[in-house]
Amino acid sequence: MGSEMCIRDSVIAFITTLILLVQPVRAIGTLNAVTNEGLAAAERILTLLDTPRRIKDRQGALPLDIKAGQITFDAVGFSYGDDAGAALKDINFSVKPGQTVALVGPSGAGKSTIINLLPRFFDVTSGHILIDGQIISDVTLDSVRRAMALVSQDAILFDDTMAANIGFGKAGASQDEIEKAAKGAAAHDFIMALPGGYDAPVGAMGNRLSGGQRQRISIARALLKDAPILLIDEDTAALDSQSERNDKDALKRLQNYRTKHVVANR
Repeated sequence: MGSEMCIRDSVIAFITTLILLVQPVRAIGTLNAVTNEGLAAAERILTLLDTPRRIKDRQGALPLDIKAGQITFDAVGFSYGDDAGAALKDINFSVKPGQTVALVGPSGAGKSTIINLLPRFFDVTSGHILIDGQIISDVTLDSVRRAMALVSQDAILFDDTMAANIGFGKAGASQDEIEKAAKGAAAHDFIMALPGGYDAPVGAMGNRLSGGQRQRISIARALLKDAPILLIDEDTAALDSQSERNDKDALKRLQNYRTKHVVANR
C-alpha cells in the first residue's frame, strides 16, 4: 500500500513538473526570434546615433540676440538634394515684429519648407534668413531654436505623462506653470477628466488622445516655452470642424502671448 502511494505521488509530481515546464520551454522557443529583433533594432538605433550632424554651428558663432523679432528672407533658395529641383527660389519678404503672416498655397508650394528653414532643420542653399539683422546660419543653433515655438500638423508627443509632455517646452517648469499653459490651450478640462489627470499617460505618440487633444497639448507646450517667434504649420489640416474650432480658440490665446508670428495655413 505504501509503495503504491509512493508511485502515485511520484507520477503526480512528474506530471506537475511537466505542466510547469510548458511555458518556459515555449519561451525558449521564441528567444531566438526576440533576440534577433532586438539586435536589428539596436543596429538601427546605433546607425542613427552614428550619423553625423548636417547642421552645425560655425566656428566662433555667437548667440542670437533677439531685440524685436523681425524676420527677413533675402533672396532665399533651397533644394533638398543635388538631384532635386529647387523647392524655393529667390524668396524675398520681411515680417515686422508683432506681425502675423500667412503662407497660403497648394501642396508642394514650399510653405512647410519655409517654416523648416527658420529653426534650421535645413540650411538655405542660397541667400540668407535674418532675425533682427543677424544671419541665422552665423549664430548658434541652440539660440535660434530657443527663440522659436513650433506647432506643427503632426504633434510630437512622448510616451509619458500629460505634465511631462507639456513641460517639455520649458526645462524645470513648475506644476503651476504647466497647468496655466494647459488652461491657456483649452487642455486643462480634458486632462482633469482623465484618470490620473496630469499624471495620465498619453501613450506612444499620443495614441490615447484624439487629434484635437494632441494639438492642444502641443499648443500648451508652445505657451509654456513663451518664445518670441511662433511657427504654425497647418496644425488644423487633419482635424474635424469641432476640433478645429477648439484648436483655433487656443491659438488665439497663444498669439496674445507672442511678439511675432509666422503662420503656414491651408
